[in-house]
Amino acid sequence: MRSSIVQLRVIDIRTTGLVEALGSIVNLVVWEALRRFGRGATMKEIALQVGQSLDSVNKSLSALEVVGLVSWIRATRANRVPKWNVIGDSIVVAFSPYDPIDEALKAEMTELFGPSRVQEIRRMTNSPHG
Repeated sequence: MRSSIVQLRVIDIRTTGLVEALGSIVNLVVWEALRRFGRGATMKEIALQVGQSLDSVNKSLSALEVVGLVSWIRATRANRVPKWNVIGDSIVVAFSPYDPIDEALKAEMTELFGPSRVQEIRRMTNSPHG
């Protein structure tokens, strides 16, 4: 059962690979599906949930892991297949106001999360695959 405590992982806007990781709709759909599981999930479970190939999900999880949004749980005797977890319940990006580099990255990020993009993520995560 999922805890009622909200977990936050704040990521610096200058984190290498962040814009690329968040720029992919598939990456965001994979992250959201994994968050909704509320527990560790195998790559196969995630792929079935989002209607993507294992290769596509693997690439998404790798990009998300690099920037600290997901982590994997090693296989054990009880759980023979590695599982993945989100690190926080939300994606929170920190930036320095008035810093020209951070402001440029923020503008790029803002475009990534416009209303049509959010609607597309919702549509894909509510698809009949799950």
